[in-house]
Amino acid sequence: MEVSDLRPLLEQVLDTEGAAQLLIRFGYADYSPYSLRRPVDDVIAAP
Repeated sequence: MEVSDLRPLLEQVLDTEGAAQLLIRFGYADYSPYSLRRPVDDVIAAP
């Protein structure tokens, strides 16, 4: 985890020993517009 101050808190909440390697949050975020995409023909080379 990048935020070192959160490591001990996470260990306490999870009741574990050792450093957490990964924290994944599942859920829904606020709406945001789709990112722009390039046309498929611009990125795939035809044989």
